[in-house]
Order: sequence, then C-alpha cells, then structure tokens
Amino acid sequence: MTAVDHLFLECPVAKFVWRVVCCSLGISKGPSSMNNMYRWVSGFPFSIHNIISIGLSVVCWSIWKARSLLCFQNKSLGDPANLVFSVCYWLDYCTSLQNPESRRRLQNDAVVLRAMVTNVLGRSHGWGLLKRLAAG
Repeated sequence: MTAVDHLFLECPVAKFVWRVVCCSLGISKGPSSMNNMYRWVSGFPFSIHNIISIGLSVVCWSIWKARSLLCFQNKSLGDPANLVFSVCYWLDYCTSLQNPESRRRLQNDAVVLRAMVTNVLGRSHGWGLLKRLAAG
C-alpha cells in the first residue's frame, strides 16, 4: 500500500466515505488502489464514464481538502459524515459545468448521498459515527 492509497482509500475516514458513496449509489465495490483507477472506471458502462470520473475526482478532492485542513490548520471536520456532505457540495458545484443529462444525474447522486447520511446514518437512528468508525 502506498501513502497515496492510504490517504484516498485505506484510512478509516476515506473507507467510510467510499462505503457510503458506493452503498448509496448501488456500486458494489470502490476502487482498490490509485493505480487501478482507470480499470475501475472502465468497469462501468461507457455512457457514464464522465459521471464516474467526476464523482471519483470529487471524492478524492474532498478527502484531500479535509486532510489538508487537519494537517495544516489543525481543524477537523468532526463527524466523518461531514466529509460526505463535502462530496455533495462539490458534486453540486460541478453540475453547472455539465450538459443537462449529466447535470441531472450528478444532482440526483448528491440528493441520494445527503439522504443516506441524514436519514440512515443520523444520530436519531442511534448511529454514533465516530464510535462506530473507531470500532471498525
């Protein structure tokens, strides 16, 4: 495992984000290493490669921003669910740059992710994300 793999895929917070994204969007498995990203994207129908690539970039960007915030400003996002909300923010941001069909798909994906974090993983349902993350 490389440091890049650890940062974007293997650290507990990154694993949590990938699991939420994949589970929410019906993707059976996230990428296994940064070296096989192209192969992972190629496993999807060609018609959605653009959407998958944007999603991949947004997840990695959100992880990078959160890690930089922690390392350089000593600020934590707190609950890892906040990182998923960051992914949703950047998905929404990217929609303005897309054609209408891709825009609708990205907006829908952001809605699904928000619903997963808010409704299913919310504290009102007894989930303590930080405790569960540490235990897993």
